[in-house]
Amino acid sequence: MSYYFIELYMQKNIKTIGVIGGGQLGKMLIEHGIKWNQKFSVLESVLEPSICNNLTNQTIRGSLHDPESIRKLADISDVITIEIENINVDELLILEESGKEIIPSPKILQIIQDKGKQKIFLKENNLPVPPFTIYHCYDEIKDILSNHHSHDKFVIKKCVGGYDGHGVMVLSKNNYENARMFEGKCLFEEWIECQKELSIIVAKDRYGNIKCYPVVEMKINDKHMLDYMMCPAEIHSDIEENVKNIAISTINKLNGIGVFAIEMFLTKNNTIYINEISPRCHNSGHYTIEGCKTSQYEQLLRIILGYPLGSTEMIRPSITMNLLGPKNYTGPYELQNLSELMMIDDLHIHHYGKQVSKPDRKLGHITILLDSHNLSDDYVNNIKKLATVAQKN
Repeated sequence: MSYYFIELYMQKNIKTIGVIGGGQLGKMLIEHGIKWNQKFSVLESVLEPSICNNLTNQTIRGSLHDPESIRKLADISDVITIEIENINVDELLILEESGKEIIPSPKILQIIQDKGKQKIFLKENNLPVPPFTIYHCYDEIKDILSNHHSHDKFVIKKCVGGYDGHGVMVLSKNNYENARMFEGKCLFEEWIECQKELSIIVAKDRYGNIKCYPVVEMKINDKHMLDYMMCPAEIHSDIEENVKNIAISTINKLNGIGVFAIEMFLTKNNTIYINEISPRCHNSGHYTIEGCKTSQYEQLLRIILGYPLGSTEMIRPSITMNLLGPKNYTGPYELQNLSELMMIDDLHIHHYGKQVSKPDRKLGHITILLDSHNLSDDYVNNIKKLATVAQKN
């Protein structure tokens, strides 16, 4: 195809893409789309200063649960996508029924945004999940524990609204009083003796084509948040193949179109369980910006616009770590040691542009491309010491 016809096709295919949520995932999606001269409109919360406003063609400030705000976004957008699950799915279902294109489908969001529904769906479709029970009030836990014999510890999760380690507790049979803090519908899960926590990004287009990114290994801190991530994961090729097959089966069972992150547990006896699914670009896929031939954000744009899926091949091994707000501080901040960080070859800094730091808030991330997969603890710890956030003087 000649350059003339490629350019003509892309010009005809320019759409206004509506994004629900104006955080860093939306920002990185828009930054990738600007290279293709795509137009964006964003619905973002009134509770936070905008980080996307100067990149969009139009910004709507309102609640992500407000039907009127979502309809306003739909009116000025050809297609809608999301960067967060905690939104008004009922209104999106109405819009989809009326003919508005939404990727991913709100039918999938309806399953995934409730961890209880998500687990039931996976179990009913013979996809591997840890043993679980859904309960609705604290008083039910005692009865659940009477049938819980496999381990002293267990995990509870809020079914709706939890994210980034929030809404998750690890408790024990003899000390579960803190479970009172979670009201309403919750998930009780068996404790999994984990060898590794894994994640994989999967992309599926509207024509049924599907591609997997490399399996990555996540190092999780004591607050159940990502500490840093390694690509590729240090796992046997048979396990990698199994993870990919489970991921593909999961997306096919969901009839999913879009980009999905699937987090999994690898047990000490090499059993694989699905932990959670995210129907969007994901923290564990940030490395794809520099580390793969097609980033997760470009991949989502290709799917939205009807272009062929891009290569998911890894360019080089990498590590990615979050830049988090310091504990016990809320206010203006600055990234520390930028000069020292920029002296490190193939280190890439992403500053999200949020105006206020909060404890453990994601303010940015760094990705470092490596020459080999052999990492020392000292190397990682030295980078973590440099890559810090502090109160702005």
